[in-house]
Order: sequence, then C-alpha cells, then structure tokens
Amino acid sequence: MAITACGYAASACIVKASHPSSWRPTIWTVQPRILLNFIASVGLFFKWLKQNLKLKRFLGKSQNAVSLQIYAAIISYLLLWLYRSRRCAPNTSLHLLLVEIRETLFTRLPTGVQQMYRRRRRERAELIEKTQYVLSY
Repeated sequence: MAITACGYAASACIVKASHPSSWRPTIWTVQPRILLNFIASVGLFFKWLKQNLKLKRFLGKSQNAVSLQIYAAIISYLLLWLYRSRRCAPNTSLHLLLVEIRETLFTRLPTGVQQMYRRRRRERAELIEKTQYVLSY
C-alpha cells in the first residue's frame, strides 16, 4: 500500500500519461473503509449545506447553476461568520444577524436622511466643478 497526496491508501497503479511512473488511486484500489468514510463525509457536507445555508431549492438545473448557487451561499455564510467574529458578540446567532442585515438592507432611509445625503452629494459635485480646470480648444 502507498499513501497518495490526499492521504488515501491505495495500491500503485501505472497511469499511461506523460509520466509513466505516476500513479493515482481509483475506486477499485481504495480500501472499502476509506471509501465509506469519504461517502459519509460527503453526506455530512450536504447535510451541513441544507442546515446552515438554507438552500431550499436550486434555481437552475445545470451543474454550473447549482455549483454557482452553492459557492455564493458558502461565500455569504463565511462573510457573515467573519463579520460576526469581528464585530458582534460571539454568542450572537448567525440567523438573527442575517435577519437584521436583511432588514437594514431593504428598508428605505427616512426622508431627512435621504435629503442630507443628496445635499452632500450635490455639494461635492459643485466643489469638483469649481476646482477642475476647463480645457478649451
């Protein structure tokens, strides 16, 4: 038995490739116990996906659509986890934090605050117009 780079025990099988001495594990050369552990870990991964990422249904049917949705969900989960670990108390629930962020993202600002932002933006634009040089031909 030989150990591959992945840590799986496998018998050496010659691969007809550019390197004739290279070998890789195949499904027939991996020990059954290792194969069962791998299958169980894949099952646990998808169980974790369903529990933590709240993927109720996939929006597309192609492999690319499903993988993009999974990647986006994992990235958003990790960003939320990173935000919680740096900004919030460690016992704050990720679900409650997600609900709070969702509420603040999709609520309109009060009218006074909107007017203040518009006034600041207009003042900055006027300042830029005053300080820029006009090129004339």
